[in-house]
Amino acid sequence: MAITAALAGGGDLRLINPPLSLLSAVVDRTHRTDTGGHLAVALPREDVDGLDVRFPTAAQLSDLALADRVTVYAVAEALNGTLVGGSLVGVVYARGETTALLSLDAERWGEWVERAWEVAVAESAPVDHDQVGYDTLRASLADRLSVSIAETFDTLVQTARQRQPTDAAIDPTSIALMATAWHGGQLAEVTSWGAEAAVASRATFSRVKSQLEDVGVLTTTPIPQDVGRPRLRLELRPPHGQDPDPERLIDAAGSVIA
Repeated sequence: MAITAALAGGGDLRLINPPLSLLSAVVDRTHRTDTGGHLAVALPREDVDGLDVRFPTAAQLSDLALADRVTVYAVAEALNGTLVGGSLVGVVYARGETTALLSLDAERWGEWVERAWEVAVAESAPVDHDQVGYDTLRASLADRLSVSIAETFDTLVQTARQRQPTDAAIDPTSIALMATAWHGGQLAEVTSWGAEAAVASRATFSRVKSQLEDVGVLTTTPIPQDVGRPRLRLELRPPHGQDPDPERLIDAAGSVIA
């Protein structure tokens, strides 16, 4: 992708009104790199408000904003079309899952795109990113449960991004439950982690666990305790539990994940 390549090369870019499918792809690829240029994005206010519930895009944006690698502006007026400015100049064609960049002559069109950017953000302020960052979320999962579960969480998130529509919001609760079940972890531990990390409430974890049971993805087995009620171990149900495959697992849980 030319946009992420330009960012990785250290270029500063401005995106005016990108479709969410394009923004999600750019943010995801940029988040996986350690260095690069700065990305500035102008979005209609309703799209910015909708970002808060889009995982992992919102969490990745929080990480990039903390590292001063991205700035998002909420624009009050409706925007038409998608423009790219800065070290790369062009217009974007978008239809459904298909996006294509038509590069423009920077010498001829660069100043025009810059003026369009200045007009778009003239009365806008940078957006605050209140979501817990993806890296923070992952680190807390590794610390609270295990590094293996955190690594499987990563794998399942990336697989879901590949198997689901690009702009789909992936449910982190279901991903965390499946990653825990992959390694035979305890329901109580992942639920406590999720509540403390502001992923979801305990009630939501219980509800999503039941949904994953209903679609045949996971099950629970009791762990005997010396005192009190037995705890529950999460396990993947056959055929997923014998030789787990991320793609088959994500496909089986598709109705719950997104």
